[in-house]
Amino acid sequence: AGTDQTLESLPDPGPGPAEEALATARRAEVDLALDDLPDEQRSVLLLYAAGYSQPEIADQTGAPLGTVKSRMRLGMRRLRDVLQDDAPGARAP
Repeated sequence: AGTDQTLESLPDPGPGPAEEALATARRAEVDLALDDLPDEQRSVLLLYAAGYSQPEIADQTGAPLGTVKSRMRLGMRRLRDVLQDDAPGARAP
């Protein structure tokens, strides 16, 4: 029973080398997919990822809120399609 308590008190070691390598590879895939987006879609997605709300993005870019929402939706759809196509097992052999 003492060993269980000792193991529970150890800090979480975090992701191992394999998990870190996969995360790095996935980030590279996302970066490449973002680079392929039209500038308008990429900019709103990057601002959103940086923590800006849609109304704040509209203010920053000067685009109407509806346009920001549309660009986000289209950009996310395109990213999802590209990243799903690149996922292991997504393509037929």
